Amino acid sequence: MAILSSAGSFDTCLQHCPELYQSFRDFQEQIWAQPYIPVDLLELCRLRIAQLHNSASDLSVRSIYTLAPSYADVKSLEQKIALLSHYQREDLFTPGEIASLQLAELFVIDPSCITDELADDVITHYGDAGYVALLEALGHFDGCGRFKLQLGCGPATEALGYVASDSITNCNARAVNDSVIINRPAATKVSVPRVQAETSNTGSMVRDSALNLVPTTLETFLAFYQQLWHNPYLRAAELEVARLRNAALVNCTFCKATRFDLAVDDGLQEAEASAALAGTAETGRLLWIIRITEAFLNYGKPLSDEDHHSIEKEFSVAELVTLVTGLSLFMSFSKFAVAMGGLPEELPVMKLPVPA
Repeated sequence: MAILSSAGSFDTCLQHCPELYQSFRDFQEQIWAQPYIPVDLLELCRLRIAQLHNSASDLSVRSIYTLAPSYADVKSLEQKIALLSHYQREDLFTPGEIASLQLAELFVIDPSCITDELADDVITHYGDAGYVALLEALGHFDGCGRFKLQLGCGPATEALGYVASDSITNCNARAVNDSVIINRPAATKVSVPRVQAETSNTGSMVRDSALNLVPTTLETFLAFYQQLWHNPYLRAAELEVARLRNAALVNCTFCKATRFDLAVDDGLQEAEASAALAGTAETGRLLWIIRITEAFLNYGKPLSDEDHHSIEKEFSVAELVTLVTGLSLFMSFSKFAVAMGGLPEELPVMKLPVPA
């Protein structure tokens, strides 16, 4: 069940926060425009993630980027979409597509289960920058899908780059009745980064990371992230509680150790940060933020109808849209970090500026 009783389309929901809406559009455009992963493969990954979410909203639309004049093989894509729920058993899919779809599945379920062999397979087909670009896209698709499910949004419209498609609706039935069994390897710690960044010395841990292999996406991500943290609806200390609870659930050691300066300056106490990491807040808005975060990541007890009513009384629509937009970005970034490998077992608490 969704939190909002009348969310409208994805576009309508995001437009409760106009600044975030525009930043979202800019970031999404670069996800599709990057030159490393073909748009048809991005669309297959988006739809496979929608199948895992069992999201009728995402399965009912097609990206306009796959319909652009520069993309001609629409018939082949349609054939693959019809077979997507059991792609591993079909000769129509290339080895690179199969590896990418396997990566998408594990990214959604648990990125710590991504093996070196699978990562190397994707990198062999699409390069280091392609691996980064694909992970960014998977985070975007996973986050958007969870956003719609949690707030109860309808499909995105053409204003956000999607058009209705009957063929994808048919794909939804196959996802429920004919899905492949996903091979889920054991979780593992990867001590060495799977991809090396371009040489850079900006002093920013984000700009100097492998994210700099896809610079246009990095710039729009950072602009989006800054807009989120300087939003007029939700306090930075409250956003930090959501970010830290997400970090604990995804188990990103860097994210767990970080305390953003805006949140600390806004009054976040270390006891509150520790409670967020442990999920132990007892009452008030911080408890609801933790519960919403856990529901976003499908952890613990689902939110009940009574919980939804209480949340709607406690938070404005703009606050909820801001919070769940934040969760989409926090989850994407932390899963990306885990999938990249090279995270230490433990880090000391660090007060850092919000990446810009």
